[in-house]
Amino acid sequence: NNGIVYCGQRFYDLDAYDWNTGASIWGYGAPIGFSSNPCFWNNMLFADNELIDLEAVDLANLNTSKWRYWQGQLGGASLAPTIYDNKLYADNGPNINCLNPMTGAVLWKYTSSSSTFRPPVGMNGKIYANTKGGELIALNAENGSLVWKYGTHEISNPSQGQVTAANDVVIYGNWNNNILAFNATTGMPLWGYFGTKPFYSGILIVDNAGNQYHSAFSGNKQ
Repeated sequence: NNGIVYCGQRFYDLDAYDWNTGASIWGYGAPIGFSSNPCFWNNMLFADNELIDLEAVDLANLNTSKWRYWQGQLGGASLAPTIYDNKLYADNGPNINCLNPMTGAVLWKYTSSSSTFRPPVGMNGKIYANTKGGELIALNAENGSLVWKYGTHEISNPSQGQVTAANDVVIYGNWNNNILAFNATTGMPLWGYFGTKPFYSGILIVDNAGNQYHSAFSGNKQ
């Protein structure tokens, strides 16, 4: 953002670097460092460090945390929080939490009986996320109610990667060598690609206009 690159370093800091030169600008310290990718919004950064669930840092005041949740208060570690429609959504263990990004107040929480969630992504008023165990869910972004769900715990689609949403389609890869695509509105399966090796990363989509859509693991706004 504005010529600055932000990243989290496990066992070290949340850091800012000059985009053109790579020179270090500042480091925001944490006891053990940051384990998630940061999300930038409204001159704030959101990330998970090793001792807490989620932390907000105001870039105008690096001397103190804006707000934070300690050890398990939100349900577990976050891989990459994301902003959608001016709300903060974070995967925290078996939970998807929706928070007020300015105050950290929890607006709603959805808990899966499957396993740990991968990072969420927002599109068309819905939040999409898959679990490591095999579920893919669509939630109402306003209240967290379940819109549709595909799969159950450890059925046949365990996944380390996370979903990508674009043009009313949700896509992700799994450990069973597959890429699966779903209608984002109804949850109906559209197609599957069946390869020979597991897919561990998110899927990059480039449409005919050249727009790029990527999984939320980058921590970017979606």
